[in-house]
Amino acid sequence: MQFKQLKIVNVPDNDLFFKSKKFALTLGIKAAQYDSLLLTDADCKPSSLQWIKYMSQYQMDKKIILGFGGYERKSGLLNKLIRFETFYTALQYLSFALIKIPYMGVGRNLAYQSGLFFNNKGFAKHMNILSGDDDLFINEVATNQNTQVVIHSDAFTISNAKTNYKAWFRQKKRHFLTGSHYQLKHKIMLGLLQISQLVFIGLFLLLVIQLRPVYLIVVVFMIRYLIQMLIFKLSANKIGGKDLIILSPVFEIFFMIFNPILVISNQINKRNKWN
Repeated sequence: MQFKQLKIVNVPDNDLFFKSKKFALTLGIKAAQYDSLLLTDADCKPSSLQWIKYMSQYQMDKKIILGFGGYERKSGLLNKLIRFETFYTALQYLSFALIKIPYMGVGRNLAYQSGLFFNNKGFAKHMNILSGDDDLFINEVATNQNTQVVIHSDAFTISNAKTNYKAWFRQKKRHFLTGSHYQLKHKIMLGLLQISQLVFIGLFLLLVIQLRPVYLIVVVFMIRYLIQMLIFKLSANKIGGKDLIILSPVFEIFFMIFNPILVISNQINKRNKWN
């Protein structure tokens, strides 16, 4: 079947060319006929036929549109872990973007202008890093003036999550590697968020160890998590994931332990590859 809108870019299979996603994207962007670029991944599908319509409605003077890329709901603990992490990450980067602090986007659902790409020399500053075609690029070029957010159920993309823990662990390691290259102010911002979670858990355990009144421990715990689950519920009404809310305290503690393990693993073995 022929599609007149489809342009194929052929790359010679030899060692003179980089074999990376960033290089492939660069060639595609150079070959694009129009200035507005809408990106997704090969394993993603739009949530509706209106996806392009919503993700191409640039407001005045905006150059970047951040969207939400979710995962299909299936049975199993791994699927819940992946969807919770995706939900929580989206809650952070979309919320910060809404208050004029954009720091990342996801390549599963991302739009920007080709002029922005070329004026900033594309992925040149981090071409040597395997991943980061989405979050590192947006971290570099997004400002409080040129970025907007689209949160509409018809503007999402959906893909299938990893189905085994080993593949997910490798993917997580690769994604974590890019975070260390964010701008310092964004690393501090995200670091303080993580520290606040650890401080709460630490103080909670201190109350338990010191045998403080049970009611005080319960009240402190319940206030914090009731507020959090209320925020999660309001967010889930927008981007989905209502089934994850009740388990959010457990998932949060899991990732508090799991994420430092990823950091240590990346320090021990820095060789990452696509899977």
